[in-house]
Amino acid sequence: MTNIEIRDFIKDNLLIKYKVNWGLNSILLRKDWFFKHGYGEHYKYILNTTKFLPQTCSMGERIYSVFYDVHKIPLCFCCGAELKFKNFVDGYRISCGSHSCNLFVKANYVDKSGMTPNQRGGLEVSRKLNAILEDGKTIAQHRGELSAKTRTTTILDNGLTIAQDASNRGAATKMNTFLPNGLSIAQDASIRAAETMENIITGSLGESIKEFRIRKGTETKSVVGDDGIDVYERAFLNGAGRNCPTEYHESGLYYQGSYEKDFLDMATRVGIVEHIFRGPRIKYKMGDGRVVRQYRSDFLLNGRIFEMKSTWSYDEAGKNPSKRLKTNLKIKAATEQGFEVVLVVDRVMYRTFSFVDFYNFDCTVDTLLSDSGEYKSFDEDVLFKLSRNQ
Repeated sequence: MTNIEIRDFIKDNLLIKYKVNWGLNSILLRKDWFFKHGYGEHYKYILNTTKFLPQTCSMGERIYSVFYDVHKIPLCFCCGAELKFKNFVDGYRISCGSHSCNLFVKANYVDKSGMTPNQRGGLEVSRKLNAILEDGKTIAQHRGELSAKTRTTTILDNGLTIAQDASNRGAATKMNTFLPNGLSIAQDASIRAAETMENIITGSLGESIKEFRIRKGTETKSVVGDDGIDVYERAFLNGAGRNCPTEYHESGLYYQGSYEKDFLDMATRVGIVEHIFRGPRIKYKMGDGRVVRQYRSDFLLNGRIFEMKSTWSYDEAGKNPSKRLKTNLKIKAATEQGFEVVLVVDRVMYRTFSFVDFYNFDCTVDTLLSDSGEYKSFDEDVLFKLSRNQ
Protein backbone atom coordinates (compact mmCIF):
# COMPACT_ATOMS: atom_id res chain seq x y z
CA MET A 1 0.00 0.00 0.00
CA THR A 2 1.36 3.41 -0.98
CA ASN A 3 0.89 6.84 0.52
CA ILE A 4 -1.14 7.88 -2.52
CA GLU A 5 -3.51 4.95 -2.06
CA ILE A 6 -4.03 5.65 1.64
CA ARG A 7 -4.67 9.35 0.96
CA ASP A 8 -7.24 8.42 -1.67
CA PHE A 9 -8.86 6.06 0.85
CA ILE A 10 -9.03 8.85 3.47
CA LYS A 11 -10.46 11.30 0.96
CA ASP A 12 -13.09 8.89 -0.36
CA ASN A 13 -14.20 7.36 2.93
CA LEU A 14 -13.31 9.47 5.97
CA LEU A 15 -13.71 13.10 4.95
CA ILE A 16 -16.89 15.11 5.13
CA LYS A 17 -17.37 18.69 3.95
CA TYR A 18 -18.20 21.32 6.57
CA LYS A 19 -19.18 24.56 4.80
CA VAL A 20 -16.00 25.29 2.80
CA ASN A 21 -13.54 23.01 4.63
CA TRP A 22 -13.11 19.26 4.59
CA GLY A 23 -13.11 17.61 8.02
CA LEU A 24 -12.99 14.09 9.35
CA ASN A 25 -16.18 12.15 10.01
CA SER A 26 -15.52 11.34 13.66
CA ILE A 27 -18.03 8.49 13.62
CA LEU A 28 -15.79 6.48 11.24
CA LEU A 29 -12.55 6.84 13.18
CA ARG A 30 -13.10 3.84 15.47
CA LYS A 31 -10.99 0.68 15.08
CA ASP A 32 -14.05 -1.58 14.79
CA TRP A 33 -15.35 0.41 11.81
CA PHE A 34 -12.11 -0.19 9.86
CA PHE A 35 -12.12 -3.96 10.45
CA LYS A 36 -15.90 -4.36 10.05
CA HIS A 37 -15.77 -2.82 6.58
CA GLY A 38 -12.63 -4.65 5.47
CA TYR A 39 -10.18 -1.80 5.97
CA GLY A 40 -8.01 -3.53 8.62
CA GLU A 41 -4.86 -3.19 6.50
CA HIS A 42 -5.51 0.50 6.09
CA TYR A 43 -5.83 0.84 9.84
CA LYS A 44 -2.54 -0.99 10.43
CA TYR A 45 -0.79 1.13 7.77
CA ILE A 46 -1.92 4.35 9.45
CA LEU A 47 -0.66 3.14 12.87
CA ASN A 48 2.68 1.97 11.43
CA THR A 49 3.27 5.22 9.50
CA THR A 50 2.60 7.38 12.58
CA LYS A 51 4.75 5.55 15.14
CA PHE A 52 6.49 8.89 15.91
CA LEU A 53 3.27 10.05 17.57
CA PRO A 54 2.56 9.23 21.23
CA GLN A 55 0.31 6.21 21.81
CA THR A 56 -2.29 8.41 23.49
CA CYS A 57 -2.78 10.66 20.46
CA SER A 58 -6.13 10.72 18.66
CA MET A 59 -6.89 8.85 15.47
CA GLY A 60 -7.63 12.22 13.88
CA GLU A 61 -4.01 13.34 14.45
CA ARG A 62 -2.70 10.10 12.88
CA ILE A 63 -4.92 10.46 9.82
CA TYR A 64 -3.90 14.14 9.50
CA SER A 65 -0.20 13.15 9.59
CA VAL A 66 -0.68 10.50 6.88
CA PHE A 67 -2.86 12.69 4.67
CA TYR A 68 -0.49 15.68 4.80
CA ASP A 69 2.69 13.57 4.89
CA VAL A 70 3.81 14.74 8.37
CA HIS A 71 6.72 12.66 9.75
CA LYS A 72 7.40 14.42 13.06
CA ILE A 73 5.54 16.59 15.52
CA PRO A 74 6.01 20.27 14.61
CA LEU A 75 7.86 22.46 17.14
CA CYS A 76 6.94 25.80 18.65
CA PHE A 77 8.12 28.70 16.50
CA CYS A 78 9.37 30.45 19.64
CA CYS A 79 10.71 27.97 22.24
CA GLY A 80 11.01 24.70 20.28
CA ALA A 81 8.55 22.66 22.38
CA GLU A 82 6.27 20.12 20.65
CA LEU A 83 3.00 21.59 19.47
CA LYS A 84 -0.46 20.26 20.30
CA PHE A 85 -2.83 19.00 17.63
CA LYS A 86 -6.09 20.94 17.14
CA ASN A 87 -8.13 19.22 14.46
CA PHE A 88 -7.97 17.99 10.89
CA VAL A 89 -8.89 21.39 9.43
CA ASP A 90 -6.48 23.56 11.45
CA GLY A 91 -3.76 20.98 12.08
CA TYR A 92 -1.25 21.85 14.79
CA ARG A 93 -1.20 24.97 16.89
CA ILE A 94 1.40 27.60 16.01
CA SER A 95 2.71 27.95 19.57
CA CYS A 96 3.14 25.78 22.64
CA GLY A 97 0.51 27.81 24.47
CA SER A 98 2.64 29.74 26.96
CA HIS A 99 1.88 33.43 27.29
CA SER A 100 5.30 34.62 26.13
CA CYS A 101 5.32 32.29 23.12
CA ASN A 102 1.79 33.30 22.15
CA LEU A 103 2.76 36.97 22.08
CA PHE A 104 5.95 36.28 20.10
CA VAL A 105 4.31 33.98 17.55
CA LYS A 106 1.35 36.28 16.97
CA ALA A 107 3.72 39.13 16.18
CA ASN A 108 6.31 37.23 14.10
CA TYR A 109 4.94 34.00 12.59
CA VAL A 110 4.02 34.48 8.92
CA ASP A 111 1.46 32.01 7.55
CA LYS A 112 0.51 31.09 3.98
CA SER A 113 -1.40 34.35 3.58
CA GLY A 114 1.83 36.30 4.09
CA MET A 115 0.56 37.85 7.32
CA THR A 116 1.21 37.35 11.01
CA PRO A 117 -1.72 36.33 13.24
CA ASN A 118 -1.79 39.88 14.61
CA GLN A 119 -2.01 41.33 11.12
CA ARG A 120 -4.67 38.87 10.04
CA GLY A 121 -6.66 39.49 13.22
CA GLY A 122 -6.27 43.25 12.82
CA LEU A 123 -7.48 43.02 9.23
CA GLU A 124 -10.56 41.11 10.34
CA VAL A 125 -11.27 43.57 13.15
CA SER A 126 -10.80 46.48 10.74
CA ARG A 127 -13.21 44.85 8.29
CA LYS A 128 -15.84 44.51 11.00
CA LEU A 129 -15.34 47.99 12.43
CA ASN A 130 -15.56 49.63 9.00
CA ALA A 131 -18.81 47.91 8.08
CA ILE A 132 -21.43 50.56 7.21
CA LEU A 133 -24.63 50.45 9.26
CA GLU A 134 -28.09 51.68 8.26
CA ASP A 135 -27.44 55.23 9.45
CA GLY A 136 -24.36 55.51 7.23
CA LYS A 137 -21.88 55.30 10.10
CA THR A 138 -19.38 52.53 10.75
CA ILE A 139 -19.32 50.40 13.87
CA ALA A 140 -16.06 52.13 14.82
CA GLN A 141 -17.73 55.56 14.61
CA HIS A 142 -20.60 54.40 16.80
CA ARG A 143 -18.20 53.01 19.38
CA GLY A 144 -16.11 56.19 19.32
CA GLU A 145 -19.15 58.41 19.85
CA LEU A 146 -20.43 56.22 22.67
CA SER A 147 -17.01 56.17 24.35
CA ALA A 148 -16.62 59.95 24.05
CA LYS A 149 -20.10 60.54 25.43
CA THR A 150 -19.43 58.21 28.35
CA ARG A 151 -16.10 59.85 29.18
CA THR A 152 -17.52 63.37 29.10
CA THR A 153 -20.87 62.80 30.82
CA THR A 154 -20.18 60.20 33.51
CA ILE A 155 -19.43 61.96 36.80
CA LEU A 156 -17.18 60.20 39.33
CA ASP A 157 -17.29 60.50 43.12
CA ASN A 158 -14.71 63.32 43.03
CA GLY A 159 -17.08 65.47 40.96
CA LEU A 160 -15.06 65.12 37.74
CA THR A 161 -15.95 63.38 34.52
CA ILE A 162 -13.99 60.30 33.49
CA ALA A 163 -12.08 62.37 30.91
CA GLN A 164 -11.20 65.12 33.42
CA ASP A 165 -10.12 62.61 36.04
CA ALA A 166 -7.93 60.72 33.57
CA SER A 167 -6.34 63.97 32.37
CA ASN A 168 -5.60 65.12 35.93
CA ARG A 169 -4.14 61.77 36.93
CA GLY A 170 -2.02 61.64 33.78
CA ALA A 171 -0.68 65.14 34.37
CA ALA A 172 0.03 64.36 38.04
CA THR A 173 1.92 61.21 37.08
CA LYS A 174 4.07 63.09 34.58
CA MET A 175 4.83 65.86 37.07
CA ASN A 176 5.42 63.72 40.16
CA THR A 177 7.19 60.65 38.77
CA PHE A 178 10.93 61.23 38.74
CA LEU A 179 13.40 59.43 36.50
CA PRO A 180 16.99 58.37 37.43
CA ASN A 181 18.29 61.66 35.94
CA GLY A 182 16.39 63.58 38.62
CA LEU A 183 13.83 65.04 36.23
CA SER A 184 10.12 64.37 36.18
CA ILE A 185 8.64 62.59 33.17
CA ALA A 186 7.21 65.90 31.94
CA GLN A 187 10.53 67.75 32.32
CA ASP A 188 12.50 64.98 30.63
CA ALA A 189 10.05 64.79 27.72
CA SER A 190 10.15 68.57 27.27
CA ILE A 191 13.95 68.67 27.20
CA ARG A 192 14.23 65.74 24.78
CA ALA A 193 11.61 67.29 22.50
CA ALA A 194 13.51 70.60 22.47
CA GLU A 195 16.79 68.80 21.70
CA THR A 196 15.13 66.93 18.86
CA MET A 197 13.75 70.16 17.40
CA GLU A 198 17.17 71.82 17.62
CA ASN A 199 19.47 68.96 16.55
CA ILE A 200 17.72 66.98 13.82
CA ILE A 201 18.45 68.47 10.40
CA THR A 202 15.83 68.17 7.67
CA GLY A 203 15.43 69.28 4.07
CA SER A 204 17.89 70.57 1.51
CA LEU A 205 18.50 73.86 3.36
CA GLY A 206 20.17 72.17 6.29
CA GLU A 207 17.57 73.51 8.73
CA SER A 208 16.71 72.04 12.09
CA ILE A 209 13.09 70.95 12.58
CA LYS A 210 12.52 74.09 14.65
CA GLU A 211 13.94 76.40 11.96
CA PHE A 212 11.95 74.61 9.26
CA ARG A 213 8.68 74.97 11.17
CA ILE A 214 9.29 78.65 11.88
CA ARG A 215 10.14 79.36 8.24
CA LYS A 216 7.09 77.52 6.93
CA GLY A 217 4.93 79.23 9.54
CA THR A 218 6.22 82.63 8.45
CA GLU A 219 5.47 81.85 4.80
CA THR A 220 1.97 80.67 5.65
CA LYS A 221 1.17 83.69 7.82
CA SER A 222 2.16 86.04 4.99
CA VAL A 223 -0.58 84.71 2.70
CA VAL A 224 -3.31 87.33 2.14
CA GLY A 225 -6.91 86.13 2.33
CA ASP A 226 -9.97 87.21 0.35
CA ASP A 227 -10.57 89.99 2.88
CA GLY A 228 -7.18 91.55 2.08
CA ILE A 229 -5.78 90.66 5.51
CA ASP A 230 -2.91 88.27 6.06
CA VAL A 231 -2.63 85.82 8.94
CA TYR A 232 -0.40 88.14 11.00
CA GLU A 233 -2.97 90.93 10.91
CA ARG A 234 -5.87 88.57 11.58
CA ALA A 235 -4.06 87.07 14.56
CA PHE A 236 -3.47 90.54 15.97
CA LEU A 237 -7.10 91.56 15.58
CA ASN A 238 -8.27 88.27 17.12
CA GLY A 239 -5.90 88.67 20.06
CA ALA A 240 -3.87 85.52 19.35
CA GLY A 241 -1.63 84.77 22.33
CA ARG A 242 -2.79 87.87 24.26
CA ASN A 243 -5.92 89.72 25.24
CA CYS A 244 -8.06 90.64 22.28
CA PRO A 245 -7.05 94.18 21.16
CA THR A 246 -9.43 97.02 21.96
CA GLU A 247 -9.93 99.96 19.62
CA TYR A 248 -9.19 103.29 21.27
CA HIS A 249 -12.22 105.59 20.89
CA GLU A 250 -12.82 104.61 17.23
CA SER A 251 -9.45 106.07 16.30
CA GLY A 252 -8.19 103.02 14.40
CA LEU A 253 -5.57 102.55 17.11
CA TYR A 254 -5.56 99.38 19.22
CA TYR A 255 -4.18 98.57 22.63
CA GLN A 256 -3.80 95.23 24.40
CA GLY A 257 -2.75 96.33 27.86
CA SER A 258 -2.88 99.18 30.34
CA TYR A 259 0.57 100.49 29.37
CA GLU A 260 -0.49 101.04 25.76
CA LYS A 261 -3.82 102.59 26.83
CA ASP A 262 -2.05 104.96 29.25
CA PHE A 263 0.20 106.10 26.40
CA LEU A 264 -2.81 106.88 24.20
CA ASP A 265 -4.51 108.67 27.11
CA MET A 266 -1.38 110.77 27.56
CA ALA A 267 -1.32 111.56 23.82
CA THR A 268 -4.97 112.60 24.03
CA ARG A 269 -4.27 114.98 26.89
CA VAL A 270 -1.33 116.48 24.99
CA GLY A 271 -3.48 116.78 21.87
CA ILE A 272 -1.42 114.70 19.48
CA VAL A 273 -3.38 111.43 19.35
CA GLU A 274 -4.54 112.22 15.81
CA HIS A 275 -0.90 112.14 14.69
CA ILE A 276 -0.32 108.62 16.06
CA PHE A 277 -0.61 105.58 13.79
CA ARG A 278 -0.47 101.86 14.33
CA GLY A 279 3.11 100.65 14.49
CA PRO A 280 4.63 98.93 11.46
CA ARG A 281 5.36 95.23 11.31
CA ILE A 282 9.05 94.59 11.78
CA LYS A 283 10.92 91.53 10.52
CA TYR A 284 13.78 90.41 12.75
CA LYS A 285 16.18 87.47 12.68
CA MET A 286 16.74 84.86 15.36
CA GLY A 287 19.67 82.49 15.92
CA ASP A 288 22.17 82.49 13.06
CA GLY A 289 19.87 84.64 10.92
CA ARG A 290 18.07 81.87 9.03
CA VAL A 291 14.96 82.17 11.17
CA VAL A 292 12.92 85.30 10.32
CA ARG A 293 10.02 86.42 12.49
CA GLN A 294 7.69 89.42 12.58
CA TYR A 295 6.39 91.51 15.40
CA ARG A 296 3.81 94.27 15.46
CA SER A 297 5.29 97.40 17.00
CA ASP A 298 2.98 99.43 19.21
CA PHE A 299 2.69 102.95 17.75
CA LEU A 300 4.26 105.26 15.17
CA LEU A 301 4.57 109.00 15.86
CA ASN A 302 6.48 111.41 13.66
CA GLY A 303 8.60 108.61 12.17
CA ARG A 304 9.41 107.14 15.59
CA ILE A 305 8.25 103.76 16.89
CA PHE A 306 6.98 103.91 20.46
CA GLU A 307 7.25 100.57 22.23
CA MET A 308 5.54 100.12 25.60
CA LYS A 309 7.10 97.63 28.01
CA SER A 310 7.11 96.78 31.69
CA THR A 311 10.11 95.34 33.43
CA TRP A 312 8.14 92.10 33.47
CA SER A 313 7.22 92.02 29.78
CA TYR A 314 10.81 93.02 28.90
CA ASP A 315 12.60 90.15 30.64
CA GLU A 316 10.43 89.12 33.61
CA ALA A 317 12.38 91.43 35.91
CA GLY A 318 15.73 89.96 34.86
CA LYS A 319 14.67 86.32 35.14
CA ASN A 320 14.21 85.53 31.45
CA PRO A 321 17.32 86.29 29.33
CA SER A 322 15.82 84.72 26.20
CA LYS A 323 12.82 87.04 26.35
CA ARG A 324 15.17 90.01 26.88
CA LEU A 325 17.23 88.98 23.85
CA LYS A 326 14.11 88.72 21.72
CA THR A 327 12.96 92.23 22.69
CA ASN A 328 16.38 93.72 21.98
CA LEU A 329 16.60 92.02 18.60
CA LYS A 330 13.27 93.63 17.68
CA ILE A 331 14.63 97.06 18.60
CA LYS A 332 17.83 96.40 16.65
CA ALA A 333 15.84 95.28 13.57
CA ALA A 334 13.62 98.38 13.71
CA THR A 335 16.63 100.72 13.86
CA GLU A 336 18.26 98.87 10.96
CA GLN A 337 15.11 99.46 8.92
CA GLY A 338 15.45 103.24 9.44
CA PHE A 339 13.22 103.83 12.47
CA GLU A 340 14.03 105.52 15.72
CA VAL A 341 12.66 103.49 18.60
CA VAL A 342 11.46 105.07 21.82
CA LEU A 343 11.38 102.33 24.45
CA VAL A 344 9.10 103.34 27.34
CA VAL A 345 9.40 101.13 30.44
CA ASP A 346 6.93 101.13 33.32
CA ARG A 347 5.32 104.31 31.91
CA VAL A 348 7.94 106.60 33.47
CA MET A 349 11.34 105.72 31.91
CA TYR A 350 12.41 105.86 28.31
CA ARG A 351 15.32 105.77 25.93
CA THR A 352 15.54 106.56 22.22
CA PHE A 353 17.50 104.24 19.93
CA SER A 354 18.67 105.15 16.47
CA PHE A 355 20.45 102.99 13.90
CA VAL A 356 22.30 100.28 15.87
CA ASP A 357 23.38 102.42 18.79
CA PHE A 358 23.77 99.44 21.10
CA TYR A 359 25.48 96.11 20.46
CA ASN A 360 25.11 94.17 23.68
CA PHE A 361 21.76 92.61 22.91
CA ASP A 362 21.67 90.67 26.16
CA CYS A 363 21.80 93.64 28.50
CA THR A 364 19.31 94.08 31.33
CA VAL A 365 16.59 96.71 31.23
CA ASP A 366 18.63 98.84 33.67
CA THR A 367 21.64 98.81 31.32
CA LEU A 368 19.46 99.36 28.29
CA LEU A 369 17.74 102.44 29.68
CA SER A 370 20.68 104.05 31.44
CA ASP A 371 22.25 107.07 29.80
CA SER A 372 25.32 108.43 31.55
CA GLY A 373 24.20 106.54 34.62
CA GLU A 374 20.76 108.20 34.79
CA TYR A 375 17.28 107.30 33.64
CA LYS A 376 15.28 109.63 31.44
CA SER A 377 11.84 110.34 32.83
CA PHE A 378 8.88 109.98 30.52
CA ASP A 379 5.91 112.32 30.91
CA GLU A 380 3.54 114.48 28.87
CA ASP A 381 6.17 117.20 28.25
CA VAL A 382 8.64 114.62 26.92
CA LEU A 383 5.98 113.09 24.66
CA PHE A 384 5.03 116.51 23.29
CA LYS A 385 8.67 117.38 22.56
CA LEU A 386 9.27 114.03 20.85
CA SER A 387 6.21 114.64 18.67
CA ARG A 388 7.78 117.93 17.56
CA ASN A 389 11.28 116.41 17.10
CA GLN A 390 12.55 118.59 19.92
